[in-house]
Amino acid sequence: MAAPGYGLTRAVGAFPLWEDVDFLGGFQVQPTSAARDAIPLLNQKVGMTCYVIETTTTYRLTATGSPGTWAALPSGFTAGGDLGGSSTSQSVLKVNGVAISGTPSAGYQLVASSASAAAWAPAPSGFTAGGDLSGTSTSQTVAKVNGIAVSGTPAAGYVLTATGTTAATWQTAPSGFTAGGDLSGSSTSQTVVKVNGVAVSGTAAAGYSLLATSAVAAAWTAPAATPTGTGFTHYVAGVRDAAAKLVDLTADVTNALPVASVSGFNTAVDGRITNAIPTGTGFSHI
Repeated sequence: MAAPGYGLTRAVGAFPLWEDVDFLGGFQVQPTSAARDAIPLLNQKVGMTCYVIETTTTYRLTATGSPGTWAALPSGFTAGGDLGGSSTSQSVLKVNGVAISGTPSAGYQLVASSASAAAWAPAPSGFTAGGDLSGTSTSQTVAKVNGIAVSGTPAAGYVLTATGTTAATWQTAPSGFTAGGDLSGSSTSQTVVKVNGVAVSGTAAAGYSLLATSAVAAAWTAPAATPTGTGFTHYVAGVRDAAAKLVDLTADVTNALPVASVSGFNTAVDGRITNAIPTGTGFSHI
């Protein structure tokens, strides 16, 4: 007989006389879940446990039967908080309480969309277009110049011209010359409309001269008529005019010459009428 408190065994090192599967209740080890469920009803006892090698899980019998009802025992770990899943397989669902969504790809980062949520998104470049620039972090367009909005489409030779304090547009370049003062016209074709501020009028022709009609105006004027014709002949020898120039009165003079009475006779001296009384001999008068 075995000593009190000891099971019946063979000599030390010999095989045992029974196995766990031979007991009623207690603790058993089965290779698969199917083997656990095949435990005979006579060996089942509510509360007994069975470790299944296949699932590496320990189960407790909650109701006898064929098969009995088994419930997995907790491992001592339950996923929660930022983790989800089982005691043997967990997933990070949050980071410090911030829920994670989206699917990552190479180079993606978790970008917070609020105080409690974040999503996988492409990593920012560290640059955001703004101010005078528009576009993306990799392609920008100059939309303003020092805050002045730019519009229009440039072409060869165009310049950016301000149209206000906050706007500018592309326009044809000015020539740098504007007709004014005594000139009128465009930057490429000018007309003299004044001479030293005196307005010019009329139409010029051969022999015409510009004759002032006032301090601010002048006009193209035909030359004075030259008297021609016949009607009298006279010659005054030694006659002089007011400038002491000898006067030859042999030319025929008609038309247009006004005459004046000088000492009872009419005379023309050097194309002009004079009140001086000529002296000399050898002339006739009408």
